[in-house]
Amino acid sequence: MKKLILIFVMFFSLGSFTAGSQEDVTSYLVGDGSGNVYWGENIHEMHPLASVTKAMTMIVTFDEMKKGKIKLDDDVVITLRAVGKGGSMIPVKLGQTYKLSDLLKAVGVHSANNAAYALAEHVGGTYENFIKMMNDKAKVLGIENEVTFYTPAGLPPDMTKEKMDVGSAYAMYKVMLEAMKYPEYLEIAGMKTATIDNEKILLRSKNHLLGKEGIKGLKTGYNGSESGYNIIAYNDKNGIRNFYVVFGAKTAKIRNDKVLELDKQFHEKYKLKEVLNQEKSLAEVPVAKGKIDSVKLYPDKNVSVVSGEKDEVKVEIDAPKKLTAPLAKEGNYGTYKVLKNGKEVETGNLIITEPVEKKSFIDTIKGVFKK
Repeated sequence: MKKLILIFVMFFSLGSFTAGSQEDVTSYLVGDGSGNVYWGENIHEMHPLASVTKAMTMIVTFDEMKKGKIKLDDDVVITLRAVGKGGSMIPVKLGQTYKLSDLLKAVGVHSANNAAYALAEHVGGTYENFIKMMNDKAKVLGIENEVTFYTPAGLPPDMTKEKMDVGSAYAMYKVMLEAMKYPEYLEIAGMKTATIDNEKILLRSKNHLLGKEGIKGLKTGYNGSESGYNIIAYNDKNGIRNFYVVFGAKTAKIRNDKVLELDKQFHEKYKLKEVLNQEKSLAEVPVAKGKIDSVKLYPDKNVSVVSGEKDEVKVEIDAPKKLTAPLAKEGNYGTYKVLKNGKEVETGNLIITEPVEKKSFIDTIKGVFKK
């Protein structure tokens, strides 16, 4: 059966754009929830991660929870390795127990280093195995050449006697995308405050961008002048989920201002545009042997695309030149695909909104007499 190919082309012009200066940070990246990097500087350059490392610690922990190997109400024993860690921390004593759920909050909200080490030993069975699990997860994400983990917390070598955890902005962008699969983690990362140990301990978030411009998380980091001030952040704004990585800022203010600057620049250039609407037909096709002569075809879902100044968005429809009754409402009667700058970004089926019955013998006779 011959097919009818229809193409819609949309051009969106949204004005000029300047990426901004990179002088105040070592590297940065702007991406979306579909894995598209919009712009950045030195995005593949390895950089000390500091406490941004803990994002992978959280992901590996939630991975094991999803597998049923650990539970939120697990009692986690504080070991000598955890007790000996400084920097940001919670009150701990050797042999003390904390609920795993409390340690997750301590790491995700307060960036507690001793809590990260306690999680590592409990989740991995051994500390060394947990570090292996972190790097194995990096392989699964395809970023093993752009990140290496030596610790679960990102502390500097003079405190750990281990090498520095290092990674690229691109690698940590991919880590953020993976984190989106764990709503419990996102909930913790978005908390400005939390309580643990039966509400005896109040935790305050290290991420002072929470709530600004829709920012919900994910992790800050600083372990000295070598790392500078780092952040991996995401937000939902104007219907778009964006991801920002900033490494090596000289101060926390510069780091935070850089995120807000990148967010402003993105939304000045890019808009979410409706491409397909389930209530707007894409084609009308003749129907043979039906009680009606033609039927309209609709997309099976609404589709919107983030588009910028020079982006070209196309909708290609592959529909039959004719259909034959009976036609079921739930049937598929062709396909469509949405392309942005030649790259396929969405596909789906063409459907009808009402069934079409086959014309009966009496209907045929009536039609003859009408003529």
